Amino acid sequence: MNFRLLRMLAAAFGVYFLLRVAFPEAGGKLYHAVSIPVLVGAAVGVQVLIKVIEFNSKMACLALELGFVLGASAYLGFSMPQAGRKPPFLQLLEGERPVQSTARKGFERMGLDADDFPWKNVVRMFPKG
Repeated sequence: MNFRLLRMLAAAFGVYFLLRVAFPEAGGKLYHAVSIPVLVGAAVGVQVLIKVIEFNSKMACLALELGFVLGASAYLGFSMPQAGRKPPFLQLLEGERPVQSTARKGFERMGLDADDFPWKNVVRMFPKG
């Protein structure tokens, strides 16, 4: 497996994870079941494109990787269903910001303890409220 593919998948799933934590009122179980294969398929597609074209420039490869991550972020942020609310990025554009209590609820919905070592540092990244 190629390191580039792993790097793209790690970035895309990092965005997915943070959106699930920051906006825990996510609905649409089918959306979440389909989004994972869609992201994996898109990352594999970008990886194949890079291999087929055989770019001589590392900057062009990095630009394609960045494009994938930005595209995955836009896909998730503008399409992730929320229980009766707007998608996460539209909430952010309207000034609704997630706070620490929201992040704690997000971890709770995923079955993780927000007070455990790695997660409490993530919760601290959010403003108090």
